[in-house]
Amino acid sequence: MDNENKTKVIIELVSAGAVLLGLIFIGLELRQNQQMMRSQIRNDLSVGLNDVLLALASSESLASAAARFEDSQEISPTDIEQIWTWENAIFRYWENVHYQYRSDLYDEIEFSAQQRAWKQALTISRSRVCEQKRGRKGPVSSKVLMRRS
Repeated sequence: MDNENKTKVIIELVSAGAVLLGLIFIGLELRQNQQMMRSQIRNDLSVGLNDVLLALASSESLASAAARFEDSQEISPTDIEQIWTWENAIFRYWENVHYQYRSDLYDEIEFSAQQRAWKQALTISRSRVCEQKRGRKGPVSSKVLMRRS
């Protein structure tokens, strides 16, 4: 093999190696980007849930309506609507978590923990009673949220 052919082979090997290193680098960058995206989504979901919970803590009328509801006292149609809307926000959060899980941005352990919290919350859910009093259904079925796929 002459020098010219050796040079071509070496250049081709170096080029193939560079392409391989480039693909490895892109793979690592994609993995890092996915991890960053997961962190951002978890943060956004946490902020959203905190906003929903702060609504109850910071709204005297909502907190009062929820307390009267829990004590089985009479509540007004406005109270019912306010409680239902607040609970609807929680269901929207749950829908988002379910979507993130189906998009592989939540792992099995995280999703199972969310489901346990949902089951507990659904046993004391005010939304069913509010739906009956409002005469219409809510936006999401709890059975849908409990499915894994």
